[in-house]
Amino acid sequence: MLNYAEVIKNSNAYKIIDIDIAQNRLSHAYMFVSVDDNYLKAFSELVCKRFITMAEPEEKKIAIENRIEKNVHPDVKIFGEDKNIDVKTTEQILDAVTFSPFEADKKIFVLFNIDDMFFS
Repeated sequence: MLNYAEVIKNSNAYKIIDIDIAQNRLSHAYMFVSVDDNYLKAFSELVCKRFITMAEPEEKKIAIENRIEKNVHPDVKIFGEDKNIDVKTTEQILDAVTFSPFEADKKIFVLFNIDDMFFS
């Protein structure tokens, strides 16, 4: 798989996030769209790492980033990556948003394939 990190960090979307962080003006939601699923996954992972670790000391960042990569960080929730987001998954998302962050000062929800959502 192509390493998208440098391409992503030079993209306009990532630069907007850099500006938002520098100005301490994070939005409550961001939407990223790409025809390349691998790029979108890599982009989302970098953004999650950036948001979750921005207030952490350097010595903790690597461990936190590793947990995000392994999809085991309690405050980063990913839905729809492997299957469509159905009613049951939507209920899980709604339940999860009601709880405060566990470790970080924020929670991040990444929803893939929302254009394929179905409600039955």
